Amino acid sequence: MSEIIWHYLVNQFDNTTKESRRLMDDIITDHHSKVTGGAVTNPALGALVTALQPAFTEWKTKYGGWKNARAAYRSATQAVELLFEQLRQTPSGGGRSRVDAWESQIAAHWAGHDPAYSFLLPRGREAFTSGSVDEVVGEVQRLGQRLETKRVEIADALDGGGLAGEALTAAQEQLAMLEVLAPKVTAFHTQVSTARTVQTQKEGLVDQLAGQVEPARVAAAVALYRNLGSLMALFATNPAEVEGFFDLTLIIEPADDDDEEPEPSSSSSSSSSSSSQP
Repeated sequence: MSEIIWHYLVNQFDNTTKESRRLMDDIITDHHSKVTGGAVTNPALGALVTALQPAFTEWKTKYGGWKNARAAYRSATQAVELLFEQLRQTPSGGGRSRVDAWESQIAAHWAGHDPAYSFLLPRGREAFTSGSVDEVVGEVQRLGQRLETKRVEIADALDGGGLAGEALTAAQEQLAMLEVLAPKVTAFHTQVSTARTVQTQKEGLVDQLAGQVEPARVAAAVALYRNLGSLMALFATNPAEVEGFFDLTLIIEPADDDDEEPEPSSSSSSSSSSSSQP
């Protein structure tokens, strides 16, 4: 004998919203409004409002907190991306990217085959144009450290008084450049590292709140299912009235939910994230 599942025993509110929290918000908001309005003229509906309210309030709190956290995460992600654009891309109004500016200043004093150039930029520009966000942030930090090391080395050589002629002039020019460039690179690292930390924290909060939204969605689906049963009992002699308390297009034929932002990824390999949960 094949197993027969009676459709009245299936919670359609739960099944319909498993892949879309926004759809649950639309359904429960619509129903709450209709049953609350109906209770004004039909006191029997007051019990349904009372039964629905705890799950409705919890849903709105958890869903709203999660949505706000996602907005904060997107803002933090944009801040990181803008800094990476400054690092890598030529400004639209002209000029140079930070990587180009840094490399050109170093190359003005040491050719690519020079040991000093290899020390400061062991991988050239590639270290700043490929790899994960955190790898590049680390490369910026290390460049600032190497520039400072070189600055101290040249300053010590000048203090030693052993340089003369062209060597002395070159060292003085190199020191002047490093005294400006080293703090610039370090300051940029501080800026992008701080932005990345904020982004990661916001991402973690989204993941945390996402875990709280799902139980609230299930509880909301149960409350809606319960109210459906209560409405069927109230209007048993006129079932068509039950339809007036739900937007059936949301439940039976929900629209594609393709304009919701993706869930942040737990991976730290990029500044953008992806997932399928709307």
